[in-house]
Amino acid sequence: MRYTLEFARERFAHFNKTIFNDRLPRPAFWLVNVNSYMGQMHRTLKRDKQGYVAMYKMKLNVKYDIDERKAEDIMLHEMIHLHIWHEQLKDASSHGPVFKAVMEKINKEFGRHITISTKMKREVTKVVRMKWNLVTVCRMTSGKTAITLPPSTRVAHFQKVLMESDKVSSIEWYYTTDAFFYNYPHPLTVKLYYVDEALLAQHLKEDERIRQTAGK
Repeated sequence: MRYTLEFARERFAHFNKTIFNDRLPRPAFWLVNVNSYMGQMHRTLKRDKQGYVAMYKMKLNVKYDIDERKAEDIMLHEMIHLHIWHEQLKDASSHGPVFKAVMEKINKEFGRHITISTKMKREVTKVVRMKWNLVTVCRMTSGKTAITLPPSTRVAHFQKVLMESDKVSSIEWYYTTDAFFYNYPHPLTVKLYYVDEALLAQHLKEDERIRQTAGK
């Protein structure tokens, strides 16, 4: 099997409930195609007026076809990192005594085979400033949903082009700091990026919407 977002979300929810007592925050899931690792957990510390807020991202490799049991163990490996970070446990290294103790406990109590792989890259922690993005959400006549992030100097142009397009049925504008949108480009000409509706709903809040053009 290869990872899917549906599998990642379902398995995370299941293991969070059965192994971690529903204490773990759900990370953003990214599917990647790389040679160097099968799973990787990232933590980003986002600075605001109150201090730092931790945001988590789990990367899962879709390049290789692996059995489902192994795919689950890789996710559990990353969930241990998340557990240690979220509970603010101190460890000597990325896979130090605390990590190994949690891993061995899960393996013994739940019959798992979590390992420490030499192919796993070191987990990364970085500090970034909170960044505001203007996100344009387009409901397409095809039934799909797409987004684009116009530069501040091109907002009027983007709105004109989208309003005139017969492929766009409605437009919503959101102003958000969600890190999900940090890696999207800000094109000078209108370019739409199709996204999963359910995934998008996780990262946009109703009170962040600043304008809606429906029934265009």
